[in-house]
Amino acid sequence: AGAAKETTYSMGDDAPLACLSERPHVTYNYFKQRFAQVTNPPIDPLREGVVMSLAMTLGKKETIYKVSEEGARLIGLESPILNDVDMDKVKEFGEDANGGFKQSTLSTRYDLTEGPAGIVSALDKLCDDAIEAVKGGAEVLILSDMAKDLSGLQETTYIPPMVAVGAVHHKLIEQ
Repeated sequence: AGAAKETTYSMGDDAPLACLSERPHVTYNYFKQRFAQVTNPPIDPLREGVVMSLAMTLGKKETIYKVSEEGARLIGLESPILNDVDMDKVKEFGEDANGGFKQSTLSTRYDLTEGPAGIVSALDKLCDDAIEAVKGGAEVLILSDMAKDLSGLQETTYIPPMVAVGAVHHKLIEQ
């Protein structure tokens, strides 16, 4: 205010960084960008549709040097963020469909009685299950935090999705 300039650091968010806070935060708070770290003007797929898109594909990508029918077997999505309707569409492309994809649904839930160390063993199990599913021919992995039944809901929790996806992604690359 004294220099009559707009602050470029907080833009109204003067909360301390999650990593410096004494209180626990959700995983996503640790990956928040400060205003000065983002593009200006912001990249916005809704207004900048000519040059940017959130569209993506699921399935095995073939090399660009070899054109084949197998390389065209992809599920097109308008966004990487899926709601229930989008998820149902992905599931429609399962093995039962003509030319479908072998899919595997992996649970990200784990037992609360294992304590804080439970998330580590749950992540290891999730990654191992993902590797086995891919070795078994799965082309699409669905990581689900849905409880199998409501009776055990109080005794279980789920691995935060960002942590689960990141762990599986890097484990598959490693393998």
